[in-house]
Order: sequence, then structure tokens, then C-alpha cells
Amino acid sequence: MSRFQMTKRIVFLTLMSVSLILVACGGTKEETEEVEEPKEPEVVKIYIKENLEGAFGEIVQNFEKEHEDIDVEPIFLSNDEIVQGVKNDEKGSVVFTTEDAVKELIEDDLVGVKDTKFLMMDELVLFTKHEDPDVQRVRDMDQSTRVAILSPDNYEEGKLSKSIFVDDEFEKVEDENFVIGDSAEDVIQDVMNNNAQVGVLYQSTIYNNEELKTLVRAPRRVVEPFIYQLGLVSKSDITDTERTLYDYLLSTEVQEILKNHGYVV
Repeated sequence: MSRFQMTKRIVFLTLMSVSLILVACGGTKEETEEVEEPKEPEVVKIYIKENLEGAFGEIVQNFEKEHEDIDVEPIFLSNDEIVQGVKNDEKGSVVFTTEDAVKELIEDDLVGVKDTKFLMMDELVLFTKHEDPDVQRVRDMDQSTRVAILSPDNYEEGKLSKSIFVDDEFEKVEDENFVIGDSAEDVIQDVMNNNAQVGVLYQSTIYNNEELKTLVRAPRRVVEPFIYQLGLVSKSDITDTERTLYDYLLSTEVQEILKNHGYVV
């Protein structure tokens, strides 16, 4: 082989090598330019007692910030609606409501006892206006004191509120002195507008209202506090997503949020 031929062959092989390298590099570039489609976040459903909407708005927002791959679907219902909704739902979920509703789900084998935790409680309190109240202390109350409560016909809270005044610690309030409200806001406004001297609602409802002050909590021998319980619904195997939300709801971060909304944790 002549020197020229050898040189030509070397040049050819060099060009071939360069071509192969360019092809290889080009293929790599095309591969790296392929963008994977983002995965849809997994959705976890949680049934929550309707009066907890304020606290859970903040809780859900914080959870989704920490877990961008999970979307929470909160469903706010009454206890009866929660139980029925869980029974009708084909998929698993998380529940956060009062212990009597969770107990019913346990009895129906929809929630395992080991997958439940008591999380917090709420209590009925007697309250007045913060400024210039007609009643400064419980002993200032008598049979003429007007008391604002939720409708006993429409709300269990109203029935329990009325039952407080048969206890020896409180003067019995005559039926005509109960001022009946159709909502918690009605009860608060009746106190603020002097239609009633005292109101009765759950502590969490008035906790952050600076215009109101608590006189006393309802005696537990008469009215038991609302105990709230967390549970995992196991229609099939509990998913990692459901377990992640469940564990987060047990965290100190969530406990602080609940405290800030007036719940006892």
C-alpha cells in the first residue's frame, strides 16, 4: 500500500469515525429533547364534618404545597351524609368527623380500629359581648336572662345548648327567654344587638371573634364535648396516598392549625 493510499485510508477512517460520532451525538440530542408528559397528581378523597371547613381550608392548602403529586378532594357533609357517602363510595378514602360516625363505620367494617385516631374535641360555651356585657359572670344570670341558641328542632347543638340550663349550676331559663337562631351567625348577632344577654355555641365558632368573650364552658356532666376522630376507609387495600394524608393529619403542624381555630387537641 502506497503512502498516498495509506493517508487516504486514514482520512476515510477518520471521516467515518467523525460521522459515527456526529450521528451518535445527534441521536442523543434527539433523545434528550424528548420531554416526558407530567404525571397527573393522585387524588385522595376525605370526608369531613361540615363545621370544619374553615380549619381544613388551611390544612389542605398546606398539605398540597408539601405534596405536589397529590390533590386532596375535601367533601364537607353532616355525619349522616358522611356515613352514607362512605358506604356508597366504591373507593377508599379518609374520614374526619365525630366519634359516633366513625364508630358506625367501624361496626360496618368500613374502617379498621387500628386505622383510627382521636384527634381533638370541641365544647359548648356560654359567651357574651366583650364590651359592656349585661352579664359579667354566670352568677349574674337569672330566670329573666335571655339566651340565644341554635334551633333545637334543627340542630343537635341547639338541643344540647338548651339542656345546659336544667343543671343546678345555672338558673333555669324559661322557654320564652330562649332566642332561637337559624345559624351560628344569627346567635352571635342576637348577642351583639342585645336581643339576648348570653349566647351558646361551640368554642371553635367564636374563638377568633374579638367582639365576644367566653363566660364558661358547659359542664361535662351535662353536655359531653364533641370528640373528633380520624379514620382510613378500607374498601380495598389502603393506598400510599391515603396513608400519606392520614399521617399528615396527625402531625404537630395540623395540631397547631386546629388549636388556632379553637379546638382542644
